[in-house]
Formats: sequence, structure tokens, C-alpha cells
Amino acid sequence: DYMKNEYDDYDGGDTESSVFSFGILLFKMGEYDKAEKYYNHLLTELPPGDKDLGPCYHNLGMIANHKGNYDSSLKWFKKALELYNQTRKCDDPAIATTCNSIGEVYFRKGNRKDALESFKKALDIRKKAFGEENIQVAMCYHNMGNAYQEEKNFQQAFECHQKSLMIRQKHLPTDHP
Repeated sequence: DYMKNEYDDYDGGDTESSVFSFGILLFKMGEYDKAEKYYNHLLTELPPGDKDLGPCYHNLGMIANHKGNYDSSLKWFKKALELYNQTRKCDDPAIATTCNSIGEVYFRKGNRKDALESFKKALDIRKKAFGEENIQVAMCYHNMGNAYQEEKNFQQAFECHQKSLMIRQKHLPTDHP
């Protein structure tokens, strides 16, 4: 489900899903080096300005993040975000996904301020795109709550986690972990 949520924002249609499905499968299998090789090969095949470059950069960022290469991950995510900002509307869910991913990397690096800024940007976009009661909005609140908790801002952390929980309770089954 994580990968589904992570990649649902890309609306490239059948072509995109077929182009990326093999790399996503490798990623899900934990074959990060093979997935990375696949996406790097795709980069050599895609023409400049191709709509699939952004998701390809994002996927390389995901791989680097899972391998613990946070600086490389940020580089790829920022490259994806730069391209999205040039080619997509400012409220495109793919931008929110990439902002959220950037926030997660900053969080792992201990940079709570930039993490929160990225999570808030993702939250704003997702609320506009999906409404307040969406599971991806809940994910943003959850991530913000974690960042506030690390900053010892327990009131803000509580409020964010409470909002996340309320949304999740509406959408997830009662036996969901």
C-alpha cells in the first residue's frame, strides 16, 4: 500500500504505468540496486522534457532514501520537484508527494524545520486536491506530528496526530494496524 499511495499521484496513464511497473516491482522486492539501474537506464532513453522524467527522478530518490543515501535522495527529489514546478499545475498531487518525500528525508537527517516546511506544503496541496478527509492528508498530519514531537512541541504533535487518527478511522478498517 505504501508504494501505491506513493505513486498514485502520477497520472501518466497506461504508458507511464507500463514504463514504471518493472522498476516499482523491483523496488517492492527490495532489489534497490536493480531498480536504480533500471531507472538510470530509463533516463538515458527518455528525451529531454519528457513527462516521465519527473517520476523517474522521484523513483530514484525513493531508492536512494531506502538505501540510506539521503543526500542523493534529496538531489533526486529536488530535481523531480523542479521539473514538476515547471511542467505541472502548482496544486498537482505529484508535487505534494515529492514534497512529502523531501520532508521525510529531512526528518531522517534531523532537520525538523525543513521537514515541517515540506510536510506543510504537501498538506496544503493534498487538501486542495483531495479535501480534508483524505488518507494522504492524514499521512501529512502524521508526519508533521512526528516532526513536532521530535522538536518537543507536544501540543502541536498531539493536534496533528489527532487529526491524522480521525481521518484514518473514517477510511481504514477497524483491524488495520
